[in-house]
Amino acid sequence: MDNAVGDCMKLTQSGIIELAEGAEVILVTDGITGDRAPDLLHESDIQKVLTESSSAQAAAENLVQAARKIDDRTATVFRR
Repeated sequence: MDNAVGDCMKLTQSGIIELAEGAEVILVTDGITGDRAPDLLHESDIQKVLTESSSAQAAAENLVQAARKIDDRTATVFRR
């Protein structure tokens, strides 16, 4: 997805994917990942949070808590 608030370009994306047993999908805002040091939450940090979280809800909540950027923080986690 390549869209931003205020961008006048209309972007429509749709599709269906089949998740294998044990697969995860995460959607996060830049408030979670950060956009430059020292705010960056690296892929390895995200993976650690996902691995240590007992459920998708806990993973999303833990990602929000782990975020370093003072910004809006949104995380959605799907697990199969």
